[in-house]
Amino acid sequence: MLPSGELRAALVAIEPVAVPGPFFRTVAFKYLQATGRIAPHVLSGLPGRERGGRYNSAGSYLTTYLAESPETALSEGIRPFLGSAVTPALTRPLVMLTVRGQLHRVLDLLDAGVQGCVGTDAAELVAPYLLEALKGETATQRLGKYAYLSERFEAIRGPSAQRPAGHTIAVFSERVGAPSKLEVLRPGRNPPGRTAAVKAEPGPPPPFPPRSARRSRASPPYGWSPCARPLWTPARSTRHSDRKCALARRKSSASPRPPSSGAPKRRGRRRST
Repeated sequence: MLPSGELRAALVAIEPVAVPGPFFRTVAFKYLQATGRIAPHVLSGLPGRERGGRYNSAGSYLTTYLAESPETALSEGIRPFLGSAVTPALTRPLVMLTVRGQLHRVLDLLDAGVQGCVGTDAAELVAPYLLEALKGETATQRLGKYAYLSERFEAIRGPSAQRPAGHTIAVFSERVGAPSKLEVLRPGRNPPGRTAAVKAEPGPPPPFPPRSARRSRASPPYGWSPCARPLWTPARSTRHSDRKCALARRKSSASPRPPSSGAPKRRGRRRST
């Protein structure tokens, strides 16, 4: 990699290219479950800034790492843990996300001419960097820093270290602007021609349930009785139902009258003779 001064001058002379989507990203299911975030928020770049990556150091700037194929995204998410003793692969479930859109200002490190301009090669771009990053800034992180500070690029495209035929893209989330656009595909919510960002959020529930949800007396449930209060009743009918229940209890608790014998007694005042 070129020294810092020459590297900044070389980035000014490189023309950015456009890269169409779709792109792919794997996210740990534990992360999605713990934070409770919806799909579009995984493009914010916060996890990449906190942990760091090949083209950005930890705590530097917002960066989201994507892949150009599902196989590459899966390899980048799982393969670093297969050969380590930190955790087995089966205990780290991943969620595959599809990101559609396009990027128009990309530093394409797959081009051999661009590699020669910045003084690097394919072997340096896929070399292990984690141990070196613990000591300080790596060569690829320095390249990403100057590409970000130049404000001419919104992403860096390079080879995948986990899959020889794969390509990865490090997106500077703060640099993405029109006409570039990225959004997580959510089936049923953002079909072609619509954007999930403009969809109105659901409002508060109505004060009363819809007519279709009210219980009908034509088909009472098991254990229904005339004194049972329905799931929803208007305020006016509440007192009426309470009074009806009280009358039903009073009639059921009253003792039955004994049967009368003979002719019915005639009520009234006797006349004196």
